[in-house]
Amino acid sequence: MLNYLDYSSERLLISTFLKEYIENHAQTLISMENSGLVAMIKNEKYDEIGLMYELFSKVQDAFQALSKQLSAYIVAEGTKLMQDDKLRHDEFVANVIQLREKMFNIHSKSFNKDNAIDLTIKTAFENFLNQESEKTAMSLVYYLDDQFKKDFKGLSEEEINERLEKVIKIFRYI
Repeated sequence: MLNYLDYSSERLLISTFLKEYIENHAQTLISMENSGLVAMIKNEKYDEIGLMYELFSKVQDAFQALSKQLSAYIVAEGTKLMQDDKLRHDEFVANVIQLREKMFNIHSKSFNKDNAIDLTIKTAFENFLNQESEKTAMSLVYYLDDQFKKDFKGLSEEEINERLEKVIKIFRYI
C-alpha cells in the first residue's frame, strides 16, 4: 500500500475503510449465525477471532459490540449450566472450569490478553455464577470434597495445586 498511495491520503483511506466496512457492519459481522463470534468460539477458530479483534479494536463502537457479544455468549452458556438440573455438583463445576479455561485460552490466543476483554470475561462469569450463588458455592464445596476423597489420590503435589487453583479462580467470582 505504501508504494501506491501518497502518505497524506493513507490516513483518510484507512479511516474511511474502518467506518464503512467495520463500524457500519460490526453488529452484523459479530452476530452472523454461521460465521459470527459465537460460531467462531464454538468451532475454535482462534485465528479468525484474532483477526476480528484486530480490526474491531481500531473502532471503539465495534470493539464494544464485540465485547458485549462475548459477554452474552459466556452468560448464556453459564446460565445453561446453572439451569441444568441433571448435572451433578461435580459435573457442574467441571463444566464451569472447562468454560473458563476455554475463554481464557481465547483471551490469550485471540484477544492478545486485552485488559478490557479480561474484564468482560470476569464480569460475565460473576454475572451467571451469582444468579444462584448458594448453588454455586455448594457445588464447589461438593466438588472439592469429591476431589479430596477420590481424585487427588495418586496425583503429584503440582497436579493437585493446579486443580485447586482452577477451583479457587471460580470461587473468586462469587
